[in-house]
Amino acid sequence: MSEFARYFNGPLEQKALSWELCCSQRARGDFPRDFRVPLDQGGPPSCPLPVSIGGFGGDPCKLRSDHRAKVRSVGKAPIILIHGNGGSADVGRWAMFELRANLIGQAKYPRELIWAPSYLGNNISFGGIPDLNFPHAHNVDEVREFIDNVCEYLDVEVVDIIAHSLGCTLAYSVFRGLSKQIEGPNSEITSWSWAEPKKWHRVGTFIALAGAFRGLVPLPGESIAGEWTPGGEFMSELLAEDLAGDDETPYGQGKAKTPGPLAHNITYFCGVAKGDYSDNRSPDTRRSTSMLEGAVSKVYNYARIVNGKDVTTEWEKHERIIKDPVVVQDVKALLTDLCADI
Repeated sequence: MSEFARYFNGPLEQKALSWELCCSQRARGDFPRDFRVPLDQGGPPSCPLPVSIGGFGGDPCKLRSDHRAKVRSVGKAPIILIHGNGGSADVGRWAMFELRANLIGQAKYPRELIWAPSYLGNNISFGGIPDLNFPHAHNVDEVREFIDNVCEYLDVEVVDIIAHSLGCTLAYSVFRGLSKQIEGPNSEITSWSWAEPKKWHRVGTFIALAGAFRGLVPLPGESIAGEWTPGGEFMSELLAEDLAGDDETPYGQGKAKTPGPLAHNITYFCGVAKGDYSDNRSPDTRRSTSMLEGAVSKVYNYARIVNGKDVTTEWEKHERIIKDPVVVQDVKALLTDLCADI
């Protein structure tokens, strides 16, 4: 969702410009050599061979046994960081390195417990336009597999998720069981399926920063469509979970517990960057699109007033929330203790 206006649902003919790059460039990856990195399943169909997604995770100089030992000694759930649209976990403005540094410095998490996929194809400059046009539809399988692979590698049943922008709704789509979608003859998604196994049992704490759970309403002169359309099929289904309560935080605190093997309640936290790209395009001006009903929420004000005018751009606010150490200070007490919470 970062850089929506630049990339999202752009002219379909733009797709062809990225196909050759997608096939020739591999995403960066910084993982332990015995970790099974998912293959990229989105992007153009013309790439002859699948390639691994990028990202980072754990300590590349150590192996699985070392990572599992660290998890046991720390007693905390591993954390998976999920970046936004037009971005990457490890390249550019929207990278997750500062968030990882804040988790290490502010919350005292070891590197072995922090993981982040770069799911937007294998063109390292922007992920590939085909992935960006339908970011949930094209990338849900890679994120689902990444979460499962991290759990297997670290021998845990539960992880914490910290997501930003598109990453918030993409993670929620994984929890809900969204299937990878197939484009129609005019490069449109003709129907949506939520038939994959649900993953609520995999998440201990879900921290959503500057998401767009209710879609986005374009400002004058803008065009935002497809998956982000408020009231569209995707947005209408996204928050329609009906297995565990009547609000938007299934299996939350004080409700029924998740299915096994380790039944538990999920902690939800939504961070709103006031006046950022997402918040400014909320369909309901009384409630930010970055909020979930039933979640703990906090509004972060990154405005900088000069001569009575806010000189901070909405993109700067959208970026600041993933780099602000105060956010980690606010959420560190909510992160999952494997001994006490599960």
